[in-house]
Amino acid sequence: ADALALVEASEARLWGDEGAEALAYLTGTRRLSPGTIRAARLRSTAMAAGVAWKPPGVVIPWFAGGRLAMVKVRPPDGCRMRFPPEKRPPKYLEAFRDPARLVCYPGPESVRPGRPLVAVEGEFDAPALGQSLGDRAVVVTLGSASAGVGVAVGPFLPASPWYVATDADPAGDKAAEGWTARARRVRPPRPFEDWWRDRLAGNPSTPLFTWPELAAIRWGRPSATPPPASTSSGPTRHGWSPHSAMSPAWTPRRRRSTLAPRAAGMRHSAGAMRSGVGNKRLIIALR
Repeated sequence: ADALALVEASEARLWGDEGAEALAYLTGTRRLSPGTIRAARLRSTAMAAGVAWKPPGVVIPWFAGGRLAMVKVRPPDGCRMRFPPEKRPPKYLEAFRDPARLVCYPGPESVRPGRPLVAVEGEFDAPALGQSLGDRAVVVTLGSASAGVGVAVGPFLPASPWYVATDADPAGDKAAEGWTARARRVRPPRPFEDWWRDRLAGNPSTPLFTWPELAAIRWGRPSATPPPASTSSGPTRHGWSPHSAMSPAWTPRRRRSTLAPRAAGMRHSAGAMRSGVGNKRLIIALR
């Protein structure tokens, strides 16, 4: 009863003056559109009933069959940081859980027969990727990276194919291992490791090349003129030097096919890009 009251009371608050901070977090930091926020049924509360210290935060209700399966609260980082490190609460706090109904977020009803299924790690990852992929796939989460171990795949059987888009770290590896061999693991493109921080949020990230490195690359036809001296002292990051692979045997077609994807990756990560652009590689995988 307390959890249902929390969910009902927090619905209107998100779109009023009291929910301005939470809405700014969802539309700004998380890059979610108002339509996506409404579809994900995200809310805001000033005092989360069901949580010991009753923090404010974004309310994330899980439903199954029209009934509550779980309620989580994502408090602001500023509230969490007030606690000493050894007593600091987790980023996501559970206010309610019904294990008998717990399947996935936003809910098992979102699964569509014959439609690709993408499983991600967190509740904010799911709507972020979902608004980027549109109707190409259904995106769900099991709540955290560790929740993937021993996945009950029954509700997902109508969907095909399956993709597990977890981060390229030990927690993401553990989550992917819980899925059957039918699921295909999709990692963030190297050198990135985190889907949310590096790809879904569209935040600026480390370029694959610096501009001086790109300027030193000879893009024209091979000639007898030696390549310009590199401004770097030894191998560049990622263990590759722009001149290490240069040879007259290269044809223009081969040079373009080898370097263009890396240059495209640099352009992709250098700008303040939004989630729709940041997921092109996963969209290509779904086709």
